[in-house]
Amino acid sequence: MQQITLLYIQPGKPTQNAYIEQFNRTARHEWLGLHLFESIEQAQLLATQWL
Repeated sequence: MQQITLLYIQPGKPTQNAYIEQFNRTARHEWLGLHLFESIEQAQLLATQWL
């Protein structure tokens, strides 16, 4: 078993995790907001195609 410690960013400090914040913004604007999903499987398929 791996011992993994999660380190969270401080509230109100998105610059501590700028790469993830940029990815989340891009995913919302270029992919998530453009589709209505019928199922989790469809969302996963479209996400894989987008990546």
